Amino acid sequence: MLKGYGVEATLMWISKQFDRKGITILRWIGISLGVLLLLDLLTFLLAEGLWFQAVSYGDVFATRLLSQGLIGLGVFAVSLGCLWLNLTIAEQRMWTHPEPGAERMMLPGHLRLKYLCRSSD
Repeated sequence: MLKGYGVEATLMWISKQFDRKGITILRWIGISLGVLLLLDLLTFLLAEGLWFQAVSYGDVFATRLLSQGLIGLGVFAVSLGCLWLNLTIAEQRMWTHPEPGAERMMLPGHLRLKYLCRSSD
């Protein structure tokens, strides 16, 4: 430990050491899970492909894989587009300069209470 530097320095040193080890452990866990999922996918595709070839439906398997892949890519693209549009709109409507004293009147999402309570005249 760090003698003579106080409790704060010691705690900061311990937290940095834990962060380094924690990131390394999480990285290895993520890589391991990724490899296991990839192996599971490959064995599934191999077993399915062999079965479809055994019953002489190899073309059906290829068509199924292609259609599922294209549908998956299409759904991914639409979802990514919706997320991008949402983030773009949120960035445009972001409230960056609050009025003085407005901190007490704010609700989550930067919606000011006085605009909700205002009557429409």
